[in-house]
Amino acid sequence: MAVESYETPDGVTRHRVTGLSKARGVIGREPAPGEAYVFPFDGIRERVVHMLGVTEPLDVEFRVVWNGRYETTKRVTLQPWTGHASAECTHIIERHASPAAADPAPEHAPEVTG
Repeated sequence: MAVESYETPDGVTRHRVTGLSKARGVIGREPAPGEAYVFPFDGIRERVVHMLGVTEPLDVEFRVVWNGRYETTKRVTLQPWTGHASAECTHIIERHASPAAADPAPEHAPEVTG
C-alpha cells in the first residue's frame, strides 16, 4: 500500500495516498476525526468519488493547483454507501464528516514535478 502519513503543524494527521491504493480510496480505512486522506493526480480532469463500502459520512473536497496554490472546485458531504460526487481536480481530500473540521490541506501546493 502506498500511503505516506505525517502530521501538520496544526495537529492534523494527513495520509498521502499514491499508486494503486488510490483506486481503493478510504474503503476499510475511513479517516478518524483529525485525519485526512489526500489523493494527488497528474493533470486536471473529471474525477469521481463513491461511497460504496464506506461506513461513515465523509467531507470530500476536490481541488486544483493554480499558480502554486490550491483552489477548491467542489466541497460536499457524502453519506455512507450511497453518496457520490464528481468534479474536475488535481487533488481529492477526504476527511471524517464534521461541521467543525479543520482544513487539513496546506494553503500552498507542493511543488509539482514531472
